[in-house]
Amino acid sequence: MNTDLDTLIHTVAEMLPFPTEIHTDMGADTWNPQIYFGPTDTNNGSGLPAHRAGIDHDNNRPVWWIDLDDGTRTILLTDLTLEDAPAIAARIIASTT
Repeated sequence: MNTDLDTLIHTVAEMLPFPTEIHTDMGADTWNPQIYFGPTDTNNGSGLPAHRAGIDHDNNRPVWWIDLDDGTRTILLTDLTLEDAPAIAARIIASTT
């Protein structure tokens, strides 16, 4: 796990005005923390919230992403830098209202 990414994920989660959970994605080649939020997902039986956000750093340029409704809608934040935490938090909030 990249500690810089972990710090950024926690920073954004702390800015959100609603409850969040941070879990590490063990389904990818790298173990990255992700922010889970919103209603509990009843489709896959995980008991986790249905929305999540994280950083895809397996590309040439890392990209923040937001998955809504168990991944049925994905928003890629290609116009923001990794360190632009307030703007990322604002986009997460806006996408869920």
